[in-house]
Amino acid sequence: MVSPALPVEQRPSPNHGPRTGGGRVDILLLHYTGMPSAEGALAWLASPASGVSSHYFVFEDGRVVQLVDEDRRAWHAGASFWAGETDINSRSVGIEIANPGHNWGYRAFPGAQVDAVVRLCRAILSRHPIPAERVLAHSDVAPLRKEDPGELFPWDRLHAAGVGHLVPPMPLAEGPALRVVPPGPLPPLRLRPRRGGRLRRGDRRGRPRLPAPLPSCPGRRRRRRLDRRDPRPASRGAPSLTGGHGSAYLRGVSRPDGRSGNGGNAAGEESPGSMETRCRVTPGGGDPRDSATESKPPAGLGRRGKGERVG
Repeated sequence: MVSPALPVEQRPSPNHGPRTGGGRVDILLLHYTGMPSAEGALAWLASPASGVSSHYFVFEDGRVVQLVDEDRRAWHAGASFWAGETDINSRSVGIEIANPGHNWGYRAFPGAQVDAVVRLCRAILSRHPIPAERVLAHSDVAPLRKEDPGELFPWDRLHAAGVGHLVPPMPLAEGPALRVVPPGPLPPLRLRPRRGGRLRRGDRRGRPRLPAPLPSCPGRRRRRRLDRRDPRPASRGAPSLTGGHGSAYLRGVSRPDGRSGNGGNAAGEESPGSMETRCRVTPGGGDPRDSATESKPPAGLGRRGKGERVG
């Protein structure tokens, strides 16, 4: 029961049950009634049809009514959560403070009512080991559903009387924020020219250019005859299969035995002596003719000399 210094009326409510989890009380939870009249709110908390209740009820004139004994579990928090606990009703003492709330004309709490709340809270804290930071609002444990006791509740007066934990509010200030782009056309893209200082045709149209794909491997497919030398020098000093400045695919190169350079016979048929690698890939996606690692020709075929011909 409350201290004899604070007069308390009794109006028992049938809406309560046993505490679970050992029955330890370590939360003091404050609500406002949020109904048009205080008498209607008290009658609702004491009605068996409502299914809700609280331990105490405080009128605007300072009168205090007890509905549920503190060692019982009143039904006031609903679906709530705090510091890993979901059964707030089993760990708390609830106080309903008469106020119409935001839906029925929210107003400041009278001084007599605040004084009665302070005296009631101090009496409850003297009987239960409730830390100051666990004197909470209903909006703290159910922020998506509730907003009571609201912004007009004088938490500073409770803190000055030794009830609860108060953190002074910080002044509002602008911080890092995203810049809002006004509606309209987007700014032009900044294109980076390729090596040589000029943009490619695809770049001029603003289309992204992907890296050059690797050359496809022809497998057993016949390749186009290459009947002239590559005018570019061989990459990294790699040996040229044609004896010139670059590499050739050796298709159609005559051999002393009468077979074509691809390892087939005069009719163009494939034979086991064809080139070891039909698909050569240059590191970095370049031209396969610039490869630093050329495929070796089949046995018996060397560099092209004066007696050999192309084509």
